[in-house]
Amino acid sequence: KAAKDPQVSGLFIDIADLNCGYATASEIRNAINEFEKSGKFAIAYNSGEVISQKEYYIASAANKNYGFPSSTMEFLGLGAELMYFKN
Repeated sequence: KAAKDPQVSGLFIDIADLNCGYATASEIRNAINEFEKSGKFAIAYNSGEVISQKEYYIASAANKNYGFPSSTMEFLGLGAELMYFKN
């Protein structure tokens, strides 16, 4: 509705202590991308000292992304361990 509302000029997203799964985070991110197709801006603000990977995933959909200069990014990569048994 906000994308079509002439009184709404943009979207400000304050992300702190996010408590949702990745499916919900993906839906939020897709909604932000759909909103931006209307030509309006979207700005994300990470207000926590630690920015999780999920919080940054949502915030990355915005045109601009802000946070504290002292904030720590929590990026976790994928890993695997393989066992090899001889014979």
